[in-house]
Amino acid sequence: MFYDQKPESQTVDTLCPICMKERTNSTALAVSGFVFCYPCVYKYVSQHATCPVTGFPAKISHLIRLYLPNS
Repeated sequence: MFYDQKPESQTVDTLCPICMKERTNSTALAVSGFVFCYPCVYKYVSQHATCPVTGFPAKISHLIRLYLPNS
């Protein structure tokens, strides 16, 4: 798929694993590589200090803001 094309329906690639909605402010968690909504992952890591998918130990400093086309 080219970056200037939008899929006709949502795919798993655009969903946040926490809220299961289309991601906003896409943010990767460096310890696992999973991508989440920034508000979702910030809140989760602040409260649990782990990746919500893998359970790996995580800190707020492990969050990486992604700048994706059309985001």
